Amino acid sequence: MYGGQQPMKEVRICPTCGRLYYEEPALSRKDNKTLICSDCGTQEAMEIAIQFMNRNEYVEPMIPYVAEDDDDDWLNDL
Repeated sequence: MYGGQQPMKEVRICPTCGRLYYEEPALSRKDNKTLICSDCGTQEAMEIAIQFMNRNEYVEPMIPYVAEDDDDDWLNDL
């Protein structure tokens, strides 16, 4: 950078809300190609999460279940 100047940030307009923004864009989950502002990206993610939670379906946990037992020797193996 010449003279200690910071590079100019690109100004974008969010096609969803019409707001000007400077931060890195988010990828819309609706079509997986439209760049949107991070606020709209967060809103889309929350809407999808709520839809998923409202399904009332069992989801296999991503962390394996460890049965409780009285033998804690496995802790010494770590």
